[in-house]
Amino acid sequence: MSRSSVLFAALAVCAATASAFSFSDLLPKRGAAPASSSGAAPAADPSGESAYAPDGAYDPRAALNPDPGLPWGVVLTNVPCFDGRLRVVGTIPGGTAVEQVEARTAPTGPFVLCKVLWKGEWQDREMWFRASDVAIFGGPCYAEADPATRNAVLDYCAAWGRYEAARAANAARTAVNPHAEEYERAREAHEAMRAEVADVLARVRYSDTHDLPGGPRERAELLARANRLRVEQRDEAAAFAAVRDRWQAWEDAHPAAARVPAPTPEMRAAAAEMQRLRPAASALLQGL
Repeated sequence: MSRSSVLFAALAVCAATASAFSFSDLLPKRGAAPASSSGAAPAADPSGESAYAPDGAYDPRAALNPDPGLPWGVVLTNVPCFDGRLRVVGTIPGGTAVEQVEARTAPTGPFVLCKVLWKGEWQDREMWFRASDVAIFGGPCYAEADPATRNAVLDYCAAWGRYEAARAANAARTAVNPHAEEYERAREAHEAMRAEVADVLARVRYSDTHDLPGGPRERAELLARANRLRVEQRDEAAAFAAVRDRWQAWEDAHPAAARVPAPTPEMRAAAAEMQRLRPAASALLQGL
């Protein structure tokens, strides 16, 4: 649900002029899986009052500072976060707890402004996320959510984030046809040549029964161009065939199924964790 443009302009100004914040402590290392098993807070000191839920039960994932008191949610997997001008400022790992502050609709789609729970504390800086990258449950705040279901959701999404990080690293090791770029350029040039030949020949056929705007001179130029294209197309076709054959020979020697690396132990462990948590997490995350 978006607000007026005046409100969002004010939000953007506030975000741009906010005090400096170190993202080096907030964001995971590039290309690495999140350091913790979930984005939830680490265990608090049992003697600390903030480690207790509203009903007085000890909650090892309670925040160490006051809950913002807004509808809580979770970052689904490792996703970008944005500043008030919707510029990417980093990546937040899956399983990070958030609470929604505001919503807006941008030309690229809906966004939500969130408080972020990181390293046991609700951060002062608020960050924008694509609405599709977070699940906001619209019920109680984080501190008042059912701990068992809440933790299952956090841990499921943290495992999802670890799986995606491991999968991306594994995919980078996939064998790539070394002739792919050359073949793509040659294929585009080949298609362009075929299109030009078809166009010129169609105009020649038209000139056989119709007068062209340029008269006999234009027809003579058109016929000359058609004759040159026959030679050019022959040479181009031979060059393209050589590139295509090199590309195809590599493809034949490296079947696609064999080029994809087998799942890594990290991927298998994360997938197993997701499978274990799916029944409990599906109480909030529908369609798992």
